[in-house]
Amino acid sequence: MKPPLTDFPSHETERLRILPLRSTDAEALRALTDDPAVTGAIDFLSSPFQLADAQALIRSNDDENCFLGAWDDAALIGVVGAHARGDDRIEIGYWI
Repeated sequence: MKPPLTDFPSHETERLRILPLRSTDAEALRALTDDPAVTGAIDFLSSPFQLADAQALIRSNDDENCFLGAWDDAALIGVVGAHARGDDRIEIGYWI
């Protein structure tokens, strides 16, 4: 049995941390994502991207889908989406 994507381990380097988004990250996610350059390029994001949208995206993390935040110090600078596609493939998408 494959592990759920929500068990994705965090990764840290000297300058960057990547870890699953938590409910406390909703405002940072909203601020980063509420940009027409982002919402116009990703079809499942609403525009404007509001706090409720950020909260819903974070709540959508489950065994098959996980959104991870890329953090530089205390600032969210990107999002990586990992999506299981069958038993042996993962689709990756991102916005910076």
